[in-house]
Amino acid sequence: MAQSHLRPRTQPKISRIYYQKAAKIIISITDRLDLLFCNAGILGAGEGPPPGLTGDGYEIQFGVNHLVHAILLKLLLPTLLETAELHPDVRVITNASDGYRFHASQGVVFKGLRTRQENLTFMGGFGEWLRYFQSKLANVVYNVELAQRHLTIKFVA
Repeated sequence: MAQSHLRPRTQPKISRIYYQKAAKIIISITDRLDLLFCNAGILGAGEGPPPGLTGDGYEIQFGVNHLVHAILLKLLLPTLLETAELHPDVRVITNASDGYRFHASQGVVFKGLRTRQENLTFMGGFGEWLRYFQSKLANVVYNVELAQRHLTIKFVA
């Protein structure tokens, strides 16, 4: 029996434009936001995405797993903060991974985020995993920073 591989022929062009539109729609239909659950993500293992870029030119896993959330959160933060003034249980939950602990020794390789990061390897391999791990590290660090800056909102990763 032939092995089936479900992989799109081309990668979707994830772009901040879609998330800006989504934020505008949310803001237009409500003036309150008690919970934001950031759950978009792709995993780099095995049949995961090949090295690629988002429509905005960022490494695909970092773009989908971290930047999408950061953009949406930035645009919705004023609504979250306004809600927190009236209702003290506002939360932002970002779906992270324990894999953040296995990131490359450099942490997030910022200088390579506008590339496919094909040279990001450990012992000549594991590139797809390292790209994934750095995106999850960014999720955790970002949430810690947001929690320190915005004490009226509970941030969890």
